Amino acid sequence: MKASICMCLRNDNYGGDQILRFKKIINYYSWLNEKYGGMFEFVICDYNSPSGKTILELEIPWKLLSPLKIMVVSEKQHNEFSQGKGRPILDYLGRNIAVRHAESGLIVILNQDIFISESIVRNICDGKIDERFFYRADRWDFSFDALPLESPELMEQYARQSANTLHRRHDRKRLPIDVAVTPGCEEEIGSRPLADELLDRRDHVIFGKRPSWKKIIAQRFAGGVDFEFLGLHTNAGGDFIIASKKAWEKIQGAYETTEFYMHLDSYLLAQLHGAGLRQAIFAHPHRVFHADHDRSARLLFQEKIPYEVHKKRMCDIALGISSHLLNGADWGMKNENLEAIQL
Repeated sequence: MKASICMCLRNDNYGGDQILRFKKIINYYSWLNEKYGGMFEFVICDYNSPSGKTILELEIPWKLLSPLKIMVVSEKQHNEFSQGKGRPILDYLGRNIAVRHAESGLIVILNQDIFISESIVRNICDGKIDERFFYRADRWDFSFDALPLESPELMEQYARQSANTLHRRHDRKRLPIDVAVTPGCEEEIGSRPLADELLDRRDHVIFGKRPSWKKIIAQRFAGGVDFEFLGLHTNAGGDFIIASKKAWEKIQGAYETTEFYMHLDSYLLAQLHGAGLRQAIFAHPHRVFHADHDRSARLLFQEKIPYEVHKKRMCDIALGISSHLLNGADWGMKNENLEAIQL
């Protein structure tokens, strides 16, 4: 099965050592792509890079990602869309642009510091992704500094050995959701199937079901429905998502807001669920690794809406009470004449 890896990047040194980060992500995915017969297309949205210097002008071997398509959002286009509001990079708008210009039927959303295990790549390659589902996974943080640059085949081994924090899904019976990693206990601490979910023990995937209206009504009378009840894996929700391009078109893309929401990625999961897709979670021994970094830049942005308000909105979207369409038909800057660079 062919797939499009879609990312939104910007030349602003986010997290520090950005060029080195780009090099390491390129080395890893170009190595995987070659090993699995060119199964990936890479689509990157270069979103409003500062000083007019696009990511393509950085000293980075972009050509290793082949085929590669870069869609450029200029400062002028960003300003016209944002009207002076929000952050200088609207990453979910950028992801929508990448998805809209992807040619494969399967979309893999990644951040620039996310490395997926080879086992997940094999599932994609073998055609084991079901278009009725959207796919999530636990995130395993590891130290970025010592990650080998010239040996991408060693990346997963290093990340498994050095993972220090696990971000698993919300589960009423298993709090907290972020836990320290103890060597030898990795299988025990990962996300587990809920009572009404199925675990495929051969492919190690948890398949969720849509809650019945009887259960939903019972939960409403008990004090409301939340993501813990729905079982949606919203922890680090935007770092890794697999869904069909048809699913993205059905929801008309992720929420294109200029407001800063800490939980913006959770809206996308609510949209997919509300559009009729069910959730699947890659379980142990699958991994999604995150090269940890400084997050102090995020402290500059303040959330204006309480989480309880977000949670109510997202639950209503996920349950079909509110529409899963948060954008217009022109999502992903459909009507803009974006610069496209093909490598």
